[in-house]
Amino acid sequence: MMAVAINERIDLLVMGFAAAPSEVAIYAVASRFSQIVIFAITAVAAVMAPHLVELLSDIHAGKNQSAQRLVRNTARTTFYIALLALIFFLILAPTLISFFGPHYADAYLPLIILTIGHVTTALFGAAILVSTLAGKPKIAIISLAFGITLNASLNIILVPLYGAEGAAIATAAGSILAVLVAWFWIRRTLSIDTSILGAKLKPRP
Repeated sequence: MMAVAINERIDLLVMGFAAAPSEVAIYAVASRFSQIVIFAITAVAAVMAPHLVELLSDIHAGKNQSAQRLVRNTARTTFYIALLALIFFLILAPTLISFFGPHYADAYLPLIILTIGHVTTALFGAAILVSTLAGKPKIAIISLAFGITLNASLNIILVPLYGAEGAAIATAAGSILAVLVAWFWIRRTLSIDTSILGAKLKPRP
C-alpha cells in the first residue's frame, strides 16, 4: 500500500531537506537495522493472513472466538520478536554499528527509539492488516492517515532540533498512533481485540 510506504519514508525525506548529511547517514544506519525487525513482524503477520481470511464468514456472523485467538497469538508472537530485538540491540547494537565506522556510533540511540516503537506497536497487534483483510479498508486508510500526519508533523518539528533522534521519535510516534486508531475501531466494529491481551468481546448489535 502506498500509504504504508510513505509512512516508512517520511523520516528520510524530511532529513534530506532539514538535516546535515552526517545526520542523514547516521539515521540511515539505524533505520536499516530497524527494518530487520519490521521484516520479521511482517513475516509473522503474513503467516496469519490466510488463516484470518478463512474465518471471515464467522467474523461477520459474530462468531469471532477463533479469529480472536488467532490475532491474539499473532500479536504475542510479534511482541516477543520485537522485545527480543530490543534486548539484542541494547546489548549488541554498539558492536554492530561499529562495523560501519566510528562516525556512526550515534546511530545507537535512534535505533533503540525505533525499536521501542516496534515493541509498542506490537502490543496492539496487526490491527491495520486485520482491518484490511476483514473488509474494513477505510479503517486502515484513516489509521494510516493519522499516523502519516503525526509522523510528518513531528519530523518537521523535531529533525531540525534533534536530528536523527528527532526523526526516530517522530517515526515511532506516527506508527504507534496509526495502530492505536486501527485497534480502537476494529474493537468497535468487529468486536475483535488485536492486542496481546485480546479478550473475546461481545458482538455489537
